[in-house]
Amino acid sequence: MIRSLLALALVCGPAAAQVQPDAQKLRVPGRNAYVYMCVFNAFAGQYDQLAGEMRDLGVVRVRLSTSAKTLPIDPAYVQQVKAFNRAMHARGIAVAGLYLQDALFLHDPAKVAERTDQMLDYNEGLFGGIAAGERFDALDVDVEPPQDPAWSGATWAEKDVLVQDLLTNVVAVIRTTIDLRLGAAADELPFSVGAQHYFHDRVLSGDLTVGKTEDFLLAGANVVSLFTYDDDLNDVVSRASAEVIDTTTPNSIEIVLKTVNDGLDDQTFFEEGCAPMAVTSLQAMLQLAQLSPAPNLVPEVGIFEYDSFREICLPGPAVCP
Repeated sequence: MIRSLLALALVCGPAAAQVQPDAQKLRVPGRNAYVYMCVFNAFAGQYDQLAGEMRDLGVVRVRLSTSAKTLPIDPAYVQQVKAFNRAMHARGIAVAGLYLQDALFLHDPAKVAERTDQMLDYNEGLFGGIAAGERFDALDVDVEPPQDPAWSGATWAEKDVLVQDLLTNVVAVIRTTIDLRLGAAADELPFSVGAQHYFHDRVLSGDLTVGKTEDFLLAGANVVSLFTYDDDLNDVVSRASAEVIDTTTPNSIEIVLKTVNDGLDDQTFFEEGCAPMAVTSLQAMLQLAQLSPAPNLVPEVGIFEYDSFREICLPGPAVCP
């Protein structure tokens, strides 16, 4: 992966800013886009079109926001998920089920196990069968301690407990549930977990006792997705550098950039646009790869999220308000 990135840098290195028209189509690194319910519903019946435009934009993987609790009770929803997955796979796009997205799961390991079982039930065809191309290729969770009401105003010692809850009540429970259900085939369904970029740094400074990338991997995650939200190359690199330097597990770290128009201009590429984001993501990957003691970067950059990403990269308005 590092060798391929360096080869591409010969084309998109110092002069990359002058190659604006083609930058949005860079395939290395590929894009891993978050897809939420609005896009999922807006393109219902047109997932082939959606998958086609995604490929044109360099998307090679998506995280589909999935309601695990709805799968057992809504056959129409199951069919819609199947149709989405079939369309993505037909275009060579892998699909992860993003199914835990609430800080409440920090305190409810039984519910984490239940939701994970529901996702596995779907993949095993327990909700009306399953055909080739309809399964999820991976699972993904976005349970963030800073979104817990107790985080605001808490001491670092109190925040440390919440990060430990993420590792113990979420990550480790998912790993145990997958291993019990799939046995020797557990490696065929990897899962990733989102993490604030500063967790690792706070462990190094002594504010936290857990939260390093390796802590998430030891708890059972296959990939740690770092929310390195910033529109400045140096800041993106600095927010992931300690993790890259300290982590030896191959293909275990993903950097995630933001395109959402949320008013936080220094965190998002919404105003900078598609080509500057493509160049920044490529250069960040190149610089981080040089810091890495092992090929620990996954060959994609996460994009939060697809609707705003397509708005800055394609002509026309966003499909979601």
